[in-house]
Amino acid sequence: MRTADIAESLGRGLTLVVVVLVLAGIRWLAGLVGFAPDPLAGTTMAVGFLFLAAFLAGRVAAGLGLPKITGYLLVGGLVGPEVLGLLNESNLQNMALLNRLAIGVIAFIAGGELRPSMLQQRGRTIAVMLGCEIGAVLVLVTALLLILRPFVPFLAGFSFGTAAVLALVFASIATIHSPAVTIALLDEQRAAGPVSSTTLGIVVAADVVVVILVTLALSTASAVLTADAGLDAGFLALLAWELVGAIIAGALLGAVVDIYLRLGGAHLPIFVIFLALFGYEISRAIHVEFMLFMLSAGFFVENISPVDGEPLIEAVERVGTFAYALFFALAGASIHLAELVLLWPLALAVVIVRGIGLWGGCRIGARLAGAEEKVRRYTWMGLVSQAGVALGLVTVAERVLPEVGGAMKTLFLAMIAVHELIGPILFRLALARSGELERVPEGMGSGPSMSPSAPAA
Repeated sequence: MRTADIAESLGRGLTLVVVVLVLAGIRWLAGLVGFAPDPLAGTTMAVGFLFLAAFLAGRVAAGLGLPKITGYLLVGGLVGPEVLGLLNESNLQNMALLNRLAIGVIAFIAGGELRPSMLQQRGRTIAVMLGCEIGAVLVLVTALLLILRPFVPFLAGFSFGTAAVLALVFASIATIHSPAVTIALLDEQRAAGPVSSTTLGIVVAADVVVVILVTLALSTASAVLTADAGLDAGFLALLAWELVGAIIAGALLGAVVDIYLRLGGAHLPIFVIFLALFGYEISRAIHVEFMLFMLSAGFFVENISPVDGEPLIEAVERVGTFAYALFFALAGASIHLAELVLLWPLALAVVIVRGIGLWGGCRIGARLAGAEEKVRRYTWMGLVSQAGVALGLVTVAERVLPEVGGAMKTLFLAMIAVHELIGPILFRLALARSGELERVPEGMGSGPSMSPSAPAA
């Protein structure tokens, strides 16, 4: 790294420190004189501050050779409720709308990145590696929890059989990855190649596979705890609709976007914001999985629609710059450091064993599929991150299994804190070692991650 780059990063870092200290001082003085802003005004100011701080932190991280996501996460954790407290829990709850916007944009971009040519070329590799790495993580994490059963809060006191079923529930959630981190890093680094496309394919496909896996595990655990044999057919039918319906409805949304583009497609950045928020409300109304819904819409617009979707993709990128910074800064602010401190030995053990499962499963799967050497060596490093989808699944577990779900969620929050911080760094290292940074994919056109205006996430 050049001395000039380091000096520039240090200058930006100093600016960030000054901004944070000034705002912390203002907040302290406001509390001293008893000033309490209107909740909406307070949240509005928090949004502006968070975006400014995240933007500066991202630039500092990039200058130091780290992913910008790392900067976003760290500054979010710094100003969040558990450290400086510049953002409180009320602010985070009021920013839920922005979080939905970011997820919608990220999923739409992911759909656009899934090119048929890539799926055709790497489909077998993705499928085999996905099966192997999920299987390895499932077996190893379940075995670890059973070995440490007396020290695991949600397993202690149960018989071995019941504990095995509950451990399987936790392990099935642990197999999930983070599409948001994958897409953001590929966009930021403009990476392309076998490792990039294989990782992207695995994390997107894993969303569907793991949701089914977790649902089956939860149904089994619920039956065991309530002595109610058999699976709920209605519950499984609802699951099938959430997944299949999301793909169908997403294609219909893509068709609507196609019509809008045919009619001229005016004010596209505003339309993108509307599309993400409207998509969220539609997904709730018809009970389909939101991220898969928006991913399907993005795939349709980019690969099936006869209308040139490039202007819309550029608009998505412009909105994505703002959305990515806020999404990951909010994720950092939501990291539960208290749980990490309380459960760090157990959480660290599960993180290490999960990493071993990812490493071993990917190597075995890549060898069986005849994949390239660098795919075998580096793809696992792009699968470490976990974020919103994992939290959503463990929240479902908390609701379905009230007796043990809270303890599961506490341990998982501690794991997510570790995975969010180390995952982006490992993935960027994988892209660098595989030689796929700043490459243009052959025969794939100029997708979102390849255009000069790709969002800096």
